[in-house]
Amino acid sequence: MLYFGAEYLIKSGKKIAYIMNISPVFVGITIVAFGTSLPELFVSVISNINGHSQIALGNIIGSNISNVGLVLGLTAIFKTIRLKFKTVKIDFYFLILISILFFMLCLFNFLNRYIGFLFIILLIIYLKNLINRKQINSNPSDDNGNVYIQSLIILFSSALLYSGTENFVNGAKGIAQLLGFNNSVVGLTLIAFGTSAPELATSFIAVRKKEYNIIIGNIIGSNLFNILAVMGITLFLKPIIIKTNILIILIIFLMLSLLLPLILYYRNKVGRIEGFLVFLIYLFFLYQSFNYV
Repeated sequence: MLYFGAEYLIKSGKKIAYIMNISPVFVGITIVAFGTSLPELFVSVISNINGHSQIALGNIIGSNISNVGLVLGLTAIFKTIRLKFKTVKIDFYFLILISILFFMLCLFNFLNRYIGFLFIILLIIYLKNLINRKQINSNPSDDNGNVYIQSLIILFSSALLYSGTENFVNGAKGIAQLLGFNNSVVGLTLIAFGTSAPELATSFIAVRKKEYNIIIGNIIGSNLFNILAVMGITLFLKPIIIKTNILIILIIFLMLSLLLPLILYYRNKVGRIEGFLVFLIYLFFLYQSFNYV
């Protein structure tokens, strides 16, 4: 379900980009990112409402770390990802500001309904700015496909991704409980990995199709959606109080959030060395997470 959901999400996203003459990176940041972020949204909201706030928080932080360290890291190790920084510089600047803001709020344990409302407003402002920029596709196509049919395929693909993720997460939670791990560990590692599985599947398929814009756009969009939409809606419904010292985890989160734009700023690509570096940071994150058992 994860594989085919990602496969058709990429295909239909690419077709919509061509039909509407918009940049693939725009599709990656919006349509593809929203589709692959649905698992985080469902898991975090349901977990928080059911009183498992540490799973919800761990899922969001862990997913953003996984998106860069695991998804981008593994993808770049197998294939160099090339993208000019200027193509997504505004989106990166916004992601950096939001990541720093989220880091500070977690640091001071200030995650209430007002912050949730602020995040939702910031998401609306960002999306409005994104639409106003009207990123045009530099390689227009004569594809006369039907945008409504492709939109339905995207909805179906997103449903496949969600269903595949739900089964993965349920299995992971069951294994974690049998092994005696607490909710913070489960949220940061197993569930975060499970909800990042759509991004991983999407990125590997995008590499095969040489859709590098969609890979970077998907990671930027997913990380933004995780903080602004997922955390925003989760907090708006019910505030979260951090009960565990996760300073090292937060530092890793901020480090990876800043490292990706820095790599692209200086290199305009993410090669095998950079991929291996961020993947090592991800492994260190896993090691630190299991110290919370």
